[in-house]
Amino acid sequence: FAVLNLSSKGQVLNASICTVGTVNATLVSPPETLRAALLSGAASIIAVHNHPSGFCEPSKEDIQITKRLVYAGNVLGIPLLDHIILGKNQEYSFAENMPSEELSESCREHGHLESRTVEKAYQRARKPVKTRLP
Repeated sequence: FAVLNLSSKGQVLNASICTVGTVNATLVSPPETLRAALLSGAASIIAVHNHPSGFCEPSKEDIQITKRLVYAGNVLGIPLLDHIILGKNQEYSFAENMPSEELSESCREHGHLESRTVEKAYQRARKPVKTRLP
């Protein structure tokens, strides 16, 4: 589970790997997920993870953590712009598909990056990211 930390102009500041899961599960915590965003001075974030099965349909847990990240991000002033699930030759964007008014409104208000840009940044997220403390 990775997070792209974005500047106020929507540019990727860095990518952080929040957790590495097993074949069918991972534990995602909003505080852990937003820690790098806070340290990076991010204006917004995009969450990205893969489904090893190759199918991108979100699970109940995916929907639940997305809603929790939207809430936590809004409280901290770091909105979640999207949560993207990568599969085999396909992707699922919560911003484009989730019937949540809160997420949709956040995405409309702050804009949305093209999936190709997100996927390239996700590839970079596999490399360790060093975050300097202020």
